[in-house]
Amino acid sequence: MSERLEGLLRTAFPGAREVAVVDRTGGGDHFHVTVVDGSFGGLSLVDQHRLVYDALAEPLDVFHKFYMDGKPFIGGHKPSIADIRLAVTLEFLDVIDYPLPAWAKDHMAAMEKALGKAYAEPAADVRGYIGYVRSKKQ
Repeated sequence: MSERLEGLLRTAFPGAREVAVVDRTGGGDHFHVTVVDGSFGGLSLVDQHRLVYDALAEPLDVFHKFYMDGKPFIGGHKPSIADIRLAVTLEFLDVIDYPLPAWAKDHMAAMEKALGKAYAEPAADVRGYIGYVRSKKQ
């Protein structure tokens, strides 16, 4: 999966000085991405992230089909740590106004329903932090 993501990023940013994708867990569900490209000059960090996420939009749907395959959670009928990692990523994408597919919003709602405050409170922290960062950039 890392190679596929790196290939999508190299296609989207052909002049990039650096493109790296590291599988942080070894399970193909949490990646650290680095892209150094001249096209980011003058863009806010949020806009830079949006460009990277747009380049990776296809794998988001592939990830859903491969890992969830009609199940409510990656772990089956109960959330797993992989579901939590995915939900955090989706929360971040949502809060920076990335257009999420319906399945992603359904997944976040299912996580909140299954985990209650254990999910809702950290998710609110992510939303609040991004809002704070945005307010400082304006």
